[in-house]
Amino acid sequence: MEKIYIVLIVIAVIILISVVFSAFKKINKNRIGRNIGRAGERKVAKIIRKFSRHRRCKVLNGAYLPLYNGSCEIDHIVFGKFGVAIIETKNTGGHIKGSGKYLDHYIGSKKFKLYNPKMQNKTHTDNLRHHLLKHGFKKFQLHPIIVFANEKTIIPDGLGIHASELYNTLEHLPKGSFDYIGAYKAIKSVRIKSPIKKLLHKYRR
Repeated sequence: MEKIYIVLIVIAVIILISVVFSAFKKINKNRIGRNIGRAGERKVAKIIRKFSRHRRCKVLNGAYLPLYNGSCEIDHIVFGKFGVAIIETKNTGGHIKGSGKYLDHYIGSKKFKLYNPKMQNKTHTDNLRHHLLKHGFKKFQLHPIIVFANEKTIIPDGLGIHASELYNTLEHLPKGSFDYIGAYKAIKSVRIKSPIKKLLHKYRR
């Protein structure tokens, strides 16, 4: 009987070690992914900062906004007389193909599924529109932009642009007379600031 208990304990320990190792591996993988993503966002933020100084725009980076009972995180929001540019940054390499909700993402010989960033940014754009309308803004232009920070990433036509094209893309946004200062203050006022809520957002992802 004692031998059976010992065997069961050994099995339980092995299972526990396997679970812990698997969890650690997943956490480490997510951490590496987040670090790569942040590097791309910093690269894009630097370009936006240069543009905003030239055009006297207002910028919010990494903005968490309320969305239904949860939240959404928008990588970059640029407020100018042209309206509002909503920028989603991706720092992935490889070759992206296809259309629809999920795209085919090839890295070497491996194939993955990638949630279409245009659909992701549409959610962000619709959410921003909701908050602006709620604050009384009626006439404004929203410009969703997908930026791939890795210049070597091969992307389908119409999916987005590379970081090297961003400054010129922003420069060619249509001229206007939008109250971008007021819009900036309005969106800034509804941002989620609670670290706990931000952490819950990342956990749900």
